[in-house]
Amino acid sequence: MGLRGSGKSTLGRQLAARLGVRFVDLDDAVLERLGCGSVAQAWAKLGEPAFRRAETECLGEWVGESRAPECPAPARVVALGGGTPTAPGAAELLRRASKAGAVKLVYLRATPVTLRSRLESTEPEAQARSLTRREKKHPLPEGEGERHPLPNPPPRGAGEGARRTNSHTDPNRPSLTGADPLGEIDEVFAARDPLYQELATHVIQIDDATDNHPPTTPTTPTTPTIETLVEALAAIFEES
Repeated sequence: MGLRGSGKSTLGRQLAARLGVRFVDLDDAVLERLGCGSVAQAWAKLGEPAFRRAETECLGEWVGESRAPECPAPARVVALGGGTPTAPGAAELLRRASKAGAVKLVYLRATPVTLRSRLESTEPEAQARSLTRREKKHPLPEGEGERHPLPNPPPRGAGEGARRTNSHTDPNRPSLTGADPLGEIDEVFAARDPLYQELATHVIQIDDATDNHPPTTPTTPTTPTIETLVEALAAIFEES
């Protein structure tokens, strides 16, 4: 789990390949269940409660919550949506699964500086989303499911700022407010980081924590590469 831009899908796929298990993107599973092609479509058609219920239901299935004890879920790597732990019942579900030893919950922790740098470097269609204020008529959820490469790409140069607008919207990262998504990163981080750290069985810092949000748990080396991060993740899941 982690905020958007932390590389959950990128690292999750590589980790699954390394371990020889299935990779599941929870956002994709939710959309398949709802019969929708994008988060924006699901939200507009069915509304927030239905999307969040489906999110928690899918999470329960993929972590084995709905299975009998004698039929445990097969090993898999699941990339949660950035807001999954905040869905009703999801955090408690994750706590139970963790306590039972059914999951290892890794928080890919990136500071706001890193997240902002990565999101600045994505295509403009992926910029137009916001999490802190809702639109008056049809609030849209965090679509998450970030698909961006690691390690940190360099920030865009001067003149690129004009592209960071809300004129385009990635249907899997719909805007909630029309506000600048880059400006709200600190607020979202402050709201979610404590919960994610509390839920996590392991925390991997994916940047050098040089801003005002130093890590509170052991981390990987400074400026890790994709390879070192996959190695760190594999070590967690391969340990007895």
